[in-house]
Amino acid sequence: MALLLPAAATVVALAQSSATTGTIQGRILSPATREYLRNVEIVVAGTNVAAYSGDDGFYTLPNVPAGEHELSVSYTGYEKVTARVNLTAGATAIRDFELKLSGLPPAGAAAAAKDSAVVTLGEFVVSSEREGNAKAIMEQRAALNFKNVIASDNFGDITGGNIGEFIKYVPGVVIDYSQSDARSVRIGGLDPKYAGVSVDGMRMASAASAGFGADSRQFEFEQASINSVETIEVNKTLTARMDADAPAGAINLRSKSAFDRKGREITAQLTASANEYEMTLKRVPSPANPKRRVVVPGGTFSYGDVFLGGRLGVQVNLGSSTIYGEQEQVTNAYDFTNAARGPVITGITFKDAPKIIDRQSFGANLDYKISPHLFFSLRTSGSHLSDEFVARQFIFTANVAQIDPSSTLTKIIALPTANANTRLDTAANHRNKRNDTVTYTSKLEYQRGDLALTAGGGYSRSGTHYEDMGQGYFQTISMRVTRMSWMAERANTNSSAWTMTQLSGRPWSNPASFGRDDPNANNVVSTARDGKSQVFTGYLDARRTINVGLPIQLLAGAKSRLTTFDNTEGGTQRWTFVGPRGSQLDPSTV
Repeated sequence: MALLLPAAATVVALAQSSATTGTIQGRILSPATREYLRNVEIVVAGTNVAAYSGDDGFYTLPNVPAGEHELSVSYTGYEKVTARVNLTAGATAIRDFELKLSGLPPAGAAAAAKDSAVVTLGEFVVSSEREGNAKAIMEQRAALNFKNVIASDNFGDITGGNIGEFIKYVPGVVIDYSQSDARSVRIGGLDPKYAGVSVDGMRMASAASAGFGADSRQFEFEQASINSVETIEVNKTLTARMDADAPAGAINLRSKSAFDRKGREITAQLTASANEYEMTLKRVPSPANPKRRVVVPGGTFSYGDVFLGGRLGVQVNLGSSTIYGEQEQVTNAYDFTNAARGPVITGITFKDAPKIIDRQSFGANLDYKISPHLFFSLRTSGSHLSDEFVARQFIFTANVAQIDPSSTLTKIIALPTANANTRLDTAANHRNKRNDTVTYTSKLEYQRGDLALTAGGGYSRSGTHYEDMGQGYFQTISMRVTRMSWMAERANTNSSAWTMTQLSGRPWSNPASFGRDDPNANNVVSTARDGKSQVFTGYLDARRTINVGLPIQLLAGAKSRLTTFDNTEGGTQRWTFVGPRGSQLDPSTV
């Protein structure tokens, strides 16, 4: 009996509290953007009761003393709003707000200006990033941890929508590139494998380059698109509700929702991408041989609307882009072994590496209000990537002993040898990287007063394939001209415009000169591989807000995640091309 007394006292206290307090609820809208605002600060004047608006702009102020109160609503970039609310004990008062951007003329000013014969304009600034910056600031202000937020208003127009291109300017974030692609992220200088990437809190799968080792645990941004994302959160520090296997930080992609804005919204964008080196509307030979256009169209489409009296929200996003990229580079190889002689250039590589990146993405989100207190959401997103890479290389090489002593860093003479030490190598590389990624997340949330219960789950699958022979080509084919000499000249040490001159040997301008004097073993290479990763996630969360002089949130939850990797790598296969007569040095072997 004694054990029941504290519980009975608690029930009596709660009953007395509900008899003297009530709840204030509402929704906050920005008419200028027709968006419902998250993280708006709502304060009951004269009390310590405060709250931030959540998803879809809804807010709840529980345990407010009965009587008349003044609410103060503030949001960065918007005018502060106050309103009086009369609250009855045990009841719920509804008070919605519409916020106006600060700096706009008061209501009626436009009509007054119309009646005036002369209108004098003062200084004004037009900015398209204002609302996006306000979202980011308020999101960061309401967060319990240190994070940076990038809102969709500030994404801008980046063809292809690679997420890495949007976060590379965040302080403390460095992007690792592979060729021209933003591939992985370093947060706080830590290795990419220590950073996690999720969608709406659910970890995304990543079949990182279908490889083994430490890099197989890192997330590659090529497989995700920005098209369905509302905000990007870069968490520099973690909270207890985040996954603990990302000590560098966690990046969360918050999906778009039809409940984020008022009414129907349909947007479409058409784009065209081209490369300044080949600006033509005609079909031209592509790196993969067949002719194709290098000025290619693309676009995005977005549709969002609410149905069933505002209870059902549907959001659909589609995107497609093709990028033709031209990559040219010159690399010099130096030898520093002779301190008296100084640095000697022993090799020069000219590389032309055009690539074609095709990316398609989709997102379909469904939000349903089962009751005023029960919400269900289902979010799906996916992307397809085809990254075709072709490289042609000319590699001029000589041993340091074959570099004429009169050579400088601007004029190099490579002396001939009776072997392959002084030579010209040519190499053709061709690979296609394909990736398909899909992510499904679902959530059931119950909110009533100061209590919130959430159950969620998700599934993500990613597959990466590196192809060569299956598409009718090898990864690498190389040939060489040996027993010759060459000279390289340039204007200064900062120039990459080398002029190459052959001084002796078989003419390198004749294809029949390649492979005639010295064998070139293993000159045909294939390295196809496949990788697949899956992530299964489930969680339960509970949140309760109490007031003990200050509002305090009590959180509890459980989460389970299973990640699987299935990689297939047959190793590098090498062959020596010997031609129809079985001899690589035979003139018929070309």
